[in-house]
Amino acid sequence: MVFRKWSKINYKQLRTNNYELNTSNERSIFMQNKANFRKVKLNVNKVLTRNYEQMNTWSIGKNEPKTNPNEPKFKKAKMNVTSILTVGYENKPPIRAPKKQTQFSKRQKPMQTSLPQRIMKKTVLSGSDKTKPNKPNFSQFQRQKNAAKSLTRRYTKGGRLPQIRHCKRIVRKGTIVADTFLNRRDFVKMMGLGAAALAMPKLPVFGNRLRRKPNFVFILIDDMGFKDLGCYGSTFYETPNIDKLAADGMRFTDAYAACPVCSPTRASIMTGKYPARLNHTDYLVGRRRGKLIPPEYIHQMPLEEVTIAEALKEAGYTTCFIGKWHLGDKPYWPEHQGFDVNIGGTRSGMPRNYFWPQWRGNPPIQGRAGEYLTDRLTDEALKFLEGKKDKPFLLYLSHYAVHIPLQAKKDMIEKYKAKAAKQPTKEARFLPEGRSKARQVQDHPVYAGMVESVDESVGRVMKKLEDLGVADNTVVIFMSDNGGLSTAEGLPTSNLPLRAGKGWLYEGGIREPMIIKWPGVVKPQSVCSEPVTSTDFYPTMLEMAGLPLKPKQHIDGVSLVPLLKGRKTLKREAIFWHYPHYGNQGGSPGGVVRAGDYKLIEFYEDNRLELYNLKADIGEKNNLADKMPGTAARLRKKLQIWRKEVHAQMPKPNPDY
Repeated sequence: MVFRKWSKINYKQLRTNNYELNTSNERSIFMQNKANFRKVKLNVNKVLTRNYEQMNTWSIGKNEPKTNPNEPKFKKAKMNVTSILTVGYENKPPIRAPKKQTQFSKRQKPMQTSLPQRIMKKTVLSGSDKTKPNKPNFSQFQRQKNAAKSLTRRYTKGGRLPQIRHCKRIVRKGTIVADTFLNRRDFVKMMGLGAAALAMPKLPVFGNRLRRKPNFVFILIDDMGFKDLGCYGSTFYETPNIDKLAADGMRFTDAYAACPVCSPTRASIMTGKYPARLNHTDYLVGRRRGKLIPPEYIHQMPLEEVTIAEALKEAGYTTCFIGKWHLGDKPYWPEHQGFDVNIGGTRSGMPRNYFWPQWRGNPPIQGRAGEYLTDRLTDEALKFLEGKKDKPFLLYLSHYAVHIPLQAKKDMIEKYKAKAAKQPTKEARFLPEGRSKARQVQDHPVYAGMVESVDESVGRVMKKLEDLGVADNTVVIFMSDNGGLSTAEGLPTSNLPLRAGKGWLYEGGIREPMIIKWPGVVKPQSVCSEPVTSTDFYPTMLEMAGLPLKPKQHIDGVSLVPLLKGRKTLKREAIFWHYPHYGNQGGSPGGVVRAGDYKLIEFYEDNRLELYNLKADIGEKNNLADKMPGTAARLRKKLQIWRKEVHAQMPKPNPDY
């Protein structure tokens, strides 16, 4: 069949009642003008499409097979579909849509209206013009989706679909809601997978249902160090389930928390902003003083912030938070920040005890006699998953472990005591670090038992996803909120080869184990060495879900999707830290910038600079500030400009020191 060119289309015929949606007659939607549209008899049980309103162009040919061998649900569909018109969007300035819908009769021409200008394609005409179209903004079609679904059902009940040779507008209930035209590539992207398979036989058919938005399981561990996992080099702790997660996804070697302590990092994950920009720069509530008086900071994550949970909830996700929140007292709890369900999330930063009934009230979760808290939180996570397999969900499992108090199950403690006895070391267990000392060897039996309980939790969650049949459509993210506790409060772990630990701006305090499993996208056993940080989760999860980004919200985050798809680097010059406080673990106020392989630390007490090449000196032993003054000055200037941009609050001299 030879198609007439766009310039020869009779617009008068196309502006008739053929475009008016006659909702009173379910079997006659578009067509009454038989001169322009042919009858095509279809017998289709289901049209596999979510966005029927995007199918603006149809063409009837003679080379399409009569049946689709890949789709047994379709019964001998007599179709002739040869190609999708590639005319593209018409290059003309858009016209704003009126606030009220405009009804028109059969013979009356409809008003020309269109979506806002940012939705319109600029130029994609066939011929000499080769300008590529911008990606469509799906958020503008949300209201049309529900109408399109109902129209699809009507078509299938009536036993036929309208065959439109050329279509230029999207019309709903007699009102033009879009003035747009798709080319072949964008049409395939925007239409339902089942309809795309019918129109283009070379495309695969993905079963009897569309691929849903991916589910998210975000597992956040408290105080887990960079080397606390087998897949990151530990030979003492046993973490087979997390190691398997890393083998199934991507393991990041240069992943950072936005702060060396917990609360600011947790806020950065939720908001996509640096803690300095939020003025939420210390745990709740730190008040230490020294030579300097730390600045005042807010003790909650503001309700004005649009969290990643709120963004996903707006897109139809069911959201659940379980475990440690530590981002403010009432009314700043998870249920006020986008979570449908909150189990145990309060202002508390640590449990009273890891065994029931000793933890009673902190966290406010019921337990059974002798039950271990990590197991209880996992039980709650599994209950949530059981009821949410048919709808996209966000499960945010935020463990209190491996934070103090140091408590583990008795059988695990005995297991690791025996293991430590068989692995005696001649190395010094502790070496000086500032005014403190740092553990050099991983051999703490209680801490090892806590790590193994976390690993068991991850294994149980992954098994439940498999049992429910949703594992292949679930993104799993694993991360820690700050470095391992190596210089205070029991000194239970070692972060070697990294220097220091929690509360410090050295690598041991901010570099974290991080794993992302994205089935069907991330290549198993992938390893990424690009520097990334906790502000990046927000835009990454939005892009994974196919949702529009919110750059004014996650202003400091960068989507990691390119890395997850195989790209080696991101277009980002540097990552920054601002910690104007004294850590409980011995760290002092300072700021940090990492650009490429170089990391500069500026200590606020005496303005001292330390410069390290992390590629050659991951243990930060060789200070290059005096040897490379130009690099140090350049990075310091970059850090100062950034602090001014985010309005970072600086400490002041302490007159009583």
